[in-house]
Amino acid sequence: MATSKRLKIAVGSVMLSNVHPHVASSLAAMLYYYGKKRPRDSLVLITPQRLEIASARNIAIDAAIKSGCDYFFWLDDDTVCESDTLVRLVKRLEKHQDIHMISPKYYVRGYPYSLMAFNGEGNEWTLGLDESSVSPRDGLYRCKAIGNGCTLTRMNVFTSMSISFREKEWYRTGKYHTEDVYFCAKAMSVIPDFKCAIDLTFSARHMLDVGWVDADNVEYNRLKYKLVTGIIEDPKRLDEVKALVDSWNLNIREGNIDLISLDGSLGKI
Repeated sequence: MATSKRLKIAVGSVMLSNVHPHVASSLAAMLYYYGKKRPRDSLVLITPQRLEIASARNIAIDAAIKSGCDYFFWLDDDTVCESDTLVRLVKRLEKHQDIHMISPKYYVRGYPYSLMAFNGEGNEWTLGLDESSVSPRDGLYRCKAIGNGCTLTRMNVFTSMSISFREKEWYRTGKYHTEDVYFCAKAMSVIPDFKCAIDLTFSARHMLDVGWVDADNVEYNRLKYKLVTGIIEDPKRLDEVKALVDSWNLNIREGNIDLISLDGSLGKI
């Protein structure tokens, strides 16, 4: 019976000195779960000092190359992942050899909370996709660039780039692009068939102050943002909103309401 190759995976966590406990605990749970499910593989945890984000990423990649890793997984300090995230993403790249970089569904932290999927070139990039119109046969959405906050990448992408450019700058933050789009654009210049994908079957949580945005609450957050914006722009609209809500004849319970399933708040209101 054939056995899979033993993998060596770098886990890069670019964190500030103060890390939210949800982020730290999700990283610990993910590492434990991976070790339990794939004990033959080895994990190399890389935690560079949190400098400017692109510089910290470059330091981590250099360390991973020197360690001889097969894959690199990013989990940023504002991201909460499910415990099986790394296992699922590794299986995806093992199965789909045309994909170089992959992430779960991962949303921008600002309105309209678009999915971090980019298409374009140069200084012209479009963000997001219409999820309702996407139904790929394998559950993947292929695109040119993705956010790197919860992302698995083949290490040969980084080594190919370092050989071609003879430098250790894989990431750079610019005026017209984030560091992750810069990386993907640079990778495409070296690897003509470079391709990213988003696994549409599950989601990571991108922290919003004390909450987060993910696939389960993105519509709620969009509505909440538009509602608050409308009231700020015209305070008289508050009466309209109150009248609308009163017309629903809601059965309001006394006491606190736990909204964690909607906005991820850590407390109660």
